[in-house]
Amino acid sequence: MDILIVGQIDSFNANVTSSQTGFYVGTRIKQTGVTNLKVTARLISIEKGTILSAPSASASETGVLSQSTTVQGMGNGAGTANDGSALGRLVDETVDAVSADLSGKISVVAQAEAAAHTLPSIPKFVGIENGLTVINRGTNAGIMVGDRFSVVRPTTTGLVDPDTNQPIIRKKLLCTLVISIVEDNISSGSCDGGVPAKGDEIAPSQSK
Repeated sequence: MDILIVGQIDSFNANVTSSQTGFYVGTRIKQTGVTNLKVTARLISIEKGTILSAPSASASETGVLSQSTTVQGMGNGAGTANDGSALGRLVDETVDAVSADLSGKISVVAQAEAAAHTLPSIPKFVGIENGLTVINRGTNAGIMVGDRFSVVRPTTTGLVDPDTNQPIIRKKLLCTLVISIVEDNISSGSCDGGVPAKGDEIAPSQSK
């Protein structure tokens, strides 16, 4: 299944705050950076044009950008690197954290969708509901209203295959199921003929 991934930035902030300690002989000034980022991705089925999932991820980082000391009568002491460069590195760390979190969530959704589309294409009988025969496949398996299936019932013949020594089983046509209601993972319809039961097998009908 082909999936289109579209992302958007919900919120982003990168601020610098300054704090000062010391009052007499020396004054220490500290610049602290705070970043916040939230991103949402939308996984869209190219085939159906529907949104499969919309995972989001957020992260915040706080770090000291620079520190400097002013000694009375001596000017500024040594400080750390440029505040702008340090804030840029903090932003990069925030982006990396959000990317790692979001990619993990996207991977989970993609794997689930891939697994759903590798299910056997032949549906199984679920039961009877409101007089309709229910099977365990729906639109996710490509089933549409009007699709027809043959419901067959395996029956023993009492004969044994001389090569394999296994009983010979015949599959008797019980009814023809015509789908009238389709949901994501189940479908239902009327069965023209007998009433299906557990153990009956369902296969695409030869006639449409």
